[in-house]
Amino acid sequence: MGELVQDGPRVDDGASLIRRDQVLFALDVGLELDHQERERAAPCVVGFLRQLLLFRLQRPSESRDVGPVELDRLPQLLLSRGFTTIIDGYDWDVCQIQYNLLDQECQAGTTGLRQAASRRIGVVVMEPLRGGGLAQVPDPVEEIWKRYPVARTPAEWALRWVWDHAELMAALSGMNSASQVRENLAIAAAARAGTMGAGELAPVDEVRGYYRAKMKVACTTCGCCIPCPNGVAIPDIFSFYNTSAMFDAKDRSGAWYRAQIVPNDDGASACLECGGCEPKCPQAIPIPEKLKEAHAHLAD
Repeated sequence: MGELVQDGPRVDDGASLIRRDQVLFALDVGLELDHQERERAAPCVVGFLRQLLLFRLQRPSESRDVGPVELDRLPQLLLSRGFTTIIDGYDWDVCQIQYNLLDQECQAGTTGLRQAASRRIGVVVMEPLRGGGLAQVPDPVEEIWKRYPVARTPAEWALRWVWDHAELMAALSGMNSASQVRENLAIAAAARAGTMGAGELAPVDEVRGYYRAKMKVACTTCGCCIPCPNGVAIPDIFSFYNTSAMFDAKDRSGAWYRAQIVPNDDGASACLECGGCEPKCPQAIPIPEKLKEAHAHLAD
């Protein structure tokens, strides 16, 4: 499933004229779609790309004291400076945030979603299924979903919750089979923003409560604790630790921690226990203590 976008669109926003002549899009995930399915999917893919690939970063506003954006440091900037500061400082056309029924306060969160939309910044949501963790659920969560009178898969519940927010323009969900593509297309076609009532939101709240009860650290990844003088990636470490506990994913979370954090000397073992981070934490987390705990769990 792939098309060559020809005669790229032109956009005149009153200040600049932008043109993309050709964009090659390749979706190479081994999907086994028949010819008719490919024909139906192609216009949707091409149409979406025509819009998505026009988004650009304009000149920074000189009235904002944000400083130049170093793209490789953008995740750290989002944590340390705040999402609102970043989107206020530049004339963005689009932003991409992590958002799902668990991560309402993570990174930009619900507040950032609404602020971006109020500034007419297109919002693309990633991780609506939280890396697949909200699609493959433990038995207690499955039982919560089954109590609702309308049968839905865990993935449908999670996607419907995301699409219930009118502020987003697209949700990016990883798929690795033709059946998953068909399921997601069917869910997207049926979902409508602002239609989930109290009866539907109640089991969502119950599922959220189940997962949050399993969290090891009450960290919202707000980033108030960074930068650490010794470079410890505190929010990332706590995120790996919580993911391991909530989704019974110690092997995967530990592997990511050892591969992404430890080699950069950003691991919990680099903590000098200076205590400078603790007064900054809105959740009053005993950070050095929890870092030791996280390292013992993830490094094993």
